[in-house]
Amino acid sequence: MQTTQSSPAADELFAQLRKTGHLVDAYSEKWLAEHDDELEGCSQLALVKQKNTELGTDSLNHLLVVYLQLNNKQDMEKRIAAVFPQTSWLTDSSIHQPDFLFINLFTQKILCAGLGKNNRLFVFEADNRSNELGGPVHLMNKKNKKLFEEFTKLDYASVVIEFLENLEKLGQSNYFLANEWDGDDESDEFMDADEGIAEAMSFFKTFFPTADAGDLDAELSD
Repeated sequence: MQTTQSSPAADELFAQLRKTGHLVDAYSEKWLAEHDDELEGCSQLALVKQKNTELGTDSLNHLLVVYLQLNNKQDMEKRIAAVFPQTSWLTDSSIHQPDFLFINLFTQKILCAGLGKNNRLFVFEADNRSNELGGPVHLMNKKNKKLFEEFTKLDYASVVIEFLENLEKLGQSNYFLANEWDGDDESDEFMDADEGIAEAMSFFKTFFPTADAGDLDAELSD
């Protein structure tokens, strides 16, 4: 990953984010072993190792996930931007910021995702913020889908796609409750939205136990 500072600066940044529970190495053997969900008939770690062997790749430790709802948000965003200049816009308080960064140490790209106006999912590359990829993968145009596929080429456990799917689920549920709930908490529609929020947050809390539904609700956090 190209940075303006030495690798010790990046290592120090990562160590601090890990310490506060805001960074996960989603492809470390430790993480994969501790979160041993079954994929394609085998554990995540077994699947990743199997794919590496079959395809001659090395996907271990290639993907870092950063949760941007930080306690010392302003200071940490400055430190992230100092190490990764393509995220310099993080220090601009007038910009609606993403909730998650996905740092691909193989492609040297950073993907950003969050909820925006009307709690709509947005996705863009850090060095091309004006080119929103289109949110849900099935809605991406051919060019952006190719960019996304290049970014997730080694993501055999589908970490990024699951984050996007759960962000979309959370956003849709938040929007429904804010705009269509008629006040009857006995209705099936209300329970569906409520359960959607709970399911999405259960996923996020697997990675980041301090993740908060209110912080991720774009309409509440602005």
